[in-house]
Amino acid sequence: MDVTLNHYLHLSPDETLSYLSKLIKQCIDLNIPLVSIWHNSSFYSETGWKHMKDTYRQFLAEATKDQKL
Repeated sequence: MDVTLNHYLHLSPDETLSYLSKLIKQCIDLNIPLVSIWHNSSFYSETGWKHMKDTYRQFLAEATKDQKL
């Protein structure tokens, strides 16, 4: 998921969050699980994806905001 968003779609952090918010809403509307796979290497600034850790945290917050975990 992370490689597609960053490498293939060339999305900015804001565009990534917008895209993921729409995906979350679709999953909620259709009552289907959201499954995401992120490479742990995406969280290291040495790979050039300095924003990815914060983007992932915001994604998790959005995805779980109405959930009782």
